[in-house]
Amino acid sequence: MRKSPSTHLGQQLRGSGDFAAWYDSGIYLVRDGPAHLVLSVEHRGAPAPPPLRIRLASEGPPHLVIDSSAVPSASSAGEPGSLCDAVLERLRPNRRPLSTVELRDLLKVRKASLLDALSELRASRLVKRTDQGWVLAAPLQLSLDE
Repeated sequence: MRKSPSTHLGQQLRGSGDFAAWYDSGIYLVRDGPAHLVLSVEHRGAPAPPPLRIRLASEGPPHLVIDSSAVPSASSAGEPGSLCDAVLERLRPNRRPLSTVELRDLLKVRKASLLDALSELRASRLVKRTDQGWVLAAPLQLSLDE
């Protein structure tokens, strides 16, 4: 698979576009961190089911386990969902705002992909844009009396 994201995983196959035109159904496993994989399915003539996050369990005989607590959002692996997580991870430890250029350099992604992710995060009110750059939106403050 190539690194640049695409709406359909079949369009991310390296080499000829003939591969994507050849099959009627495709099943893809894409790494999502050190221990998880995302299983995605594409069908030519039917809507695809939502992707599943899975991991290999080693207790007992090795087997696959569906990680139901962290099923990816509608944006599948390689698209803004995982990039949104990476953006949030970069903004958390910083005490100062980060510019779009700084974020792009840290994450090593295309500017268009980063802008899509930032737009999604802004719409979800997880980040906000200041004159100096991007910051996490203020978390809710709870008092200890509640």
